[in-house]
Amino acid sequence: MADYTAETLWNLIKQHEGEEFFTFKGLPFTYTIRGNELFVDRKDKSITLATIMLSYENAMKIIETGNSVTGPKKLGTFGASYIFPVFKKIGVLP
Repeated sequence: MADYTAETLWNLIKQHEGEEFFTFKGLPFTYTIRGNELFVDRKDKSITLATIMLSYENAMKIIETGNSVTGPKKLGTFGASYIFPVFKKIGVLP
């Protein structure tokens, strides 16, 4: 598993802008990037790069203990229901 810097992770997320993703419950969504914010088409508020990095750090702490990130709630951040499937699809999480 790769160890991502904020810039590397953000660039990877940018590469998938506009693709269709599915929440843990199977709801489709896409996102756009503006500056350091990710805007999900199903939500009014944006998810910031700082929040995405916090989600990533939380996930890595779980994985380091030998456990799996089995769902969005494990990330423990705002927007986790969208961040989790993005992380899964782009290969950040196994």
